[in-house]
Amino acid sequence: MEAFTTSIKHFGSFSFGAFLMTLIKIAKSIAEGAERSASGSDGEGNAVAAACACCIKTCLSCIEEIVDMLSRASFSYMSITGEPYCTSGKNGFLLFFKHLVSLAAVFFVTGSVQFIGTVTCTSVAVVICSVVAFAITQNSYVTLVVCCIVFFLTMFSAN
Repeated sequence: MEAFTTSIKHFGSFSFGAFLMTLIKIAKSIAEGAERSASGSDGEGNAVAAACACCIKTCLSCIEEIVDMLSRASFSYMSITGEPYCTSGKNGFLLFFKHLVSLAAVFFVTGSVQFIGTVTCTSVAVVICSVVAFAITQNSYVTLVVCCIVFFLTMFSAN
């Protein structure tokens, strides 16, 4: 029951977070429309205006990701503490920033393990392919071409 009353009490905070995201999405839609109209349907549009609209759209996408992350941190912190949106956003961001080094270390370790797995799978596949292809064809050029194809396919599928 307390959680229900807290959500009613902070209904404006939830609305404010959604309002911020809506404003950014509207501005991004306007920038996309400006980019489409500047580039023109016949291919003879204003290139400078299209480039500016593309830059604005990209900046708005970055701002949208940042506000989305801050809103999620704010909503999470608000649901735990019951503080208002802006205070929860600040405290949630500080909590996220406090654990950022730990998060970066986890991302580094998982990326390293994935890279080692990709290299291992690719190496094993290329070695087996080279042995089999050379035993079948007895031609080093054909074996090289087949190994290159297997290398790229294995890298693609492992990633």
